[in-house]
Amino acid sequence: MPSLTDDVRKLKTEFPYATVESLTSIPKKTNLKDSTALKELSKLSQLIKSNATKLGIISTPDKIFNNEDSFRKQLKDFMDVVFYLLSLVPLFHDSYYADYFVEKVDHEIVSLILSVHKLSDELVEIVNSGDQYKDEEVDLSKDDKLAKFIKERLISIGMLWSQCDNLDLLSRQGNLGLLNQYMSSSVKILQDSIEELSEWLEDPVVNSDPFGMDDNFSEDEEASVEGSNSEEVSDEMISFVNTLLQKSKLLKLLLGSLSKSIEIKKDTATTTSSLSELNQLHKSIVSNSDIVISSTLMNTDYATDPEIETAMLAIQNDVKKVTKIVTSLNKADDSKLKWIKVWSNKWDSLN
Repeated sequence: MPSLTDDVRKLKTEFPYATVESLTSIPKKTNLKDSTALKELSKLSQLIKSNATKLGIISTPDKIFNNEDSFRKQLKDFMDVVFYLLSLVPLFHDSYYADYFVEKVDHEIVSLILSVHKLSDELVEIVNSGDQYKDEEVDLSKDDKLAKFIKERLISIGMLWSQCDNLDLLSRQGNLGLLNQYMSSSVKILQDSIEELSEWLEDPVVNSDPFGMDDNFSEDEEASVEGSNSEEVSDEMISFVNTLLQKSKLLKLLLGSLSKSIEIKKDTATTTSSLSELNQLHKSIVSNSDIVISSTLMNTDYATDPEIETAMLAIQNDVKKVTKIVTSLNKADDSKLKWIKVWSNKWDSLN
């Protein structure tokens, strides 16, 4: 029979998947019947969490050495469910899952495996703590170093809990749910932009030194320097910024409404491709919106700034693509097409 140390080290040797790239080497051998990869992901993430908890409870020197068979069995049970989880990976890589979803699943699984490796290191240290615990209870009050280690051994277990919760959440979100989560972050960024534009319109001044590069002046000079860095703005610029504010509100409405308007009953190659594109588009819209706003508010020559012009054109193109995708995904439900038509009319009126 292999030593306990050898058994514990299998947590590393049996699962050598410490990078996302390494996951691609897992062979596709699993075929699911009457189930889906998402359903199995949920089941296995919960099982790993449960088995990790049980393993953590019995991973003290006295419990390990006084009942090796029980420890070995629990270790095997834990390794089995981790193995089954890894067997799902090729199903996500070779099926109708969006690229951003697969990327997130891969990241969480690698994080989980790294926690398994950490658990291996911790268990090796416990097992190698000596045979002195085979025939007696551990008196942690007489061994501060061991007591501290036993307490901190639960760090890896806690990490595993968190990663299992993340995987369980992903199993319930699917392609669309995760996209909605990502777009909600973009909506928050647009809300910040709306507030920034509203504040500027209350006191429309262009500051040519927004980052305080000239702050090494004396207090007596500060007021005059601050005034010299500020430029008056034209009525045309105020009108332009007000239009940016209205556009930002519409963009926020667009991205915020997608989660309510898109319904996908079954993932297909077409819907998956559309959602992947939407994920790129909402990030592009927010990025270019930030460029337009930040460049405009510190630049009285905004009207001739090529960076602003390029970013605005990119937003316009991205918006057209978004509306086209939404229309395509909802073509079977006229009621869900009305709002995008109304939105498009309002957007066009600002351009």
